[in-house]
Amino acid sequence: MKFLRHFGSHALVAALIATITCATSPAFSQPVDTLPKPLSAVLDSSVKPAQRDAMTLAARRFYAFWNTGDAKYATLALAPDFMDRNLPPGRPQGPEGPVFASKNFRAAVPDLQVEVMEMLLVGDRVISRLRFTGHYSGT
Repeated sequence: MKFLRHFGSHALVAALIATITCATSPAFSQPVDTLPKPLSAVLDSSVKPAQRDAMTLAARRFYAFWNTGDAKYATLALAPDFMDRNLPPGRPQGPEGPVFASKNFRAAVPDLQVEVMEMLLVGDRVISRLRFTGHYSGT
């Protein structure tokens, strides 16, 4: 599944196209209803319900990763062969890249919160508009 993440904050606007799988794990006990929900969602009616549910769950786990910084959500959302097609210098490729980015960003903005403004599920893609808020610590 393809996933486009666009997030904006005071001076931060970025876009990332990534491959996401819907990883499921019986060991993961986080109830789905506690994962971030989009304020607005548009779902492609041609996508079968099972695929739509899997894509939505993967996206919501990825939102939870950015909202909490907890790497377990990234592990559940990102495929082992995840590739960042807009990899900045110094960031590792693969699933470790977003975890690395989150840790560094949270060092500067420790109270980072994510609000899912919009989610579009079209074909094999999830396109999201996220609002990042927090206070820059100066680090």
